Amino acid sequence: MRVDELNDDLMEVYAFFAQFINKPVSPDNLLYEGHANVTTRSYAAYGQLEWDYSERATLTFGLRYSYDEKEARDYTYVQYVGEGDGFVYRKEKEDWSEPTWRLGIDYELNADSMVYAFIATGYRAGGINTLKPTASDQLDVVDPETLTSFEVGYKAMLNNGRMSVATALFYYDYEDLQVLKADVVNGVSVNSFSNADAATAYGFEAEVTALINDNLTLSGAYSYNYTEYDDFKGNDNNLCTIGPLAQGHGQHDLCINEQDLKGNQFPLTPEHKFSLNANYRWSMMDLDWMAIASYMYTGEQYMSEFNIDDYTFGDVTYTDLDYVDSWDRWDARLNVQPPEGRWSVTAFVKNITDDREIISRARPSSAGHIRGRGLSAPRTYGLRVGYEF
Repeated sequence: MRVDELNDDLMEVYAFFAQFINKPVSPDNLLYEGHANVTTRSYAAYGQLEWDYSERATLTFGLRYSYDEKEARDYTYVQYVGEGDGFVYRKEKEDWSEPTWRLGIDYELNADSMVYAFIATGYRAGGINTLKPTASDQLDVVDPETLTSFEVGYKAMLNNGRMSVATALFYYDYEDLQVLKADVVNGVSVNSFSNADAATAYGFEAEVTALINDNLTLSGAYSYNYTEYDDFKGNDNNLCTIGPLAQGHGQHDLCINEQDLKGNQFPLTPEHKFSLNANYRWSMMDLDWMAIASYMYTGEQYMSEFNIDDYTFGDVTYTDLDYVDSWDRWDARLNVQPPEGRWSVTAFVKNITDDREIISRARPSSAGHIRGRGLSAPRTYGLRVGYEF
């Protein structure tokens, strides 16, 4: 990554002030440059035992040992930050290991249905943050993440196999949850990981598929996912570049002090998601036809762990700073092919209503204060032709 200043006159101003603070200024109009390399090695051993406790019950126990090693190197240049030529060279090597396990039971209610329950632990290796534009010769190390999960569920084939049902209730207990954060350091925006000391998530999932008749199949899925930080504090220094300092009002408490994020939702984790599909098959003109219609809904969510809706300071207001409203989409597809399937023709349309929904947001940039946002794809339609030789 490299950032250059195209205004030579401005570079002369930078050089003039540099002589008073004895800091480097690039002769090549360089403002920031960063390069990084991370090498990862992972090893694991795993075993599982199954015990048919009775004709209907099966107990399962699994054990895994994981070992991870990471070696990171980077070098960065930030104007007015480093010494000498301005480049800072860093390296770090860390390793982590963790035993994890799973204990579960499956119980057959009858030949077509069963319930299950399990408790398990999980582990994600730690990490090393690179490319931070500071004069420090040390790289930040992120602790490994651990998880204890509980799940109970029900699966069945009903109505003589014409309907399948799968449901699950889950609860996740995290320690040192790894959270991706957008930081602004010395005027440079970088992404880095930090740890939330404690967090929880729980919810419900269900999937149903039903053969209504010989031609029509309906299927749907729904998930509810509640997430919450239980112990997490962090600085939102991005606000200082788009609000108080940018407008000359001085530093604001939101920027300069750690914020207690207890009770906030995980970013990019909507509480509700839903999908529905209808599949209709028939024969006509000695050809096999299939029409599919689908609907997808994604609930409201936050893009940042700070969960800020509207942010106002002085005469500047940003609406929906981290918030993204719910959105949905309709798609359709029509396929035709001969019974032997040597060729096929498919007509499709995506986003039938052509609604350009906001599906993601980015914080305003520290330079031009321009906000980035992602939109759902526009209505797209086409024709695909396939042939097997």
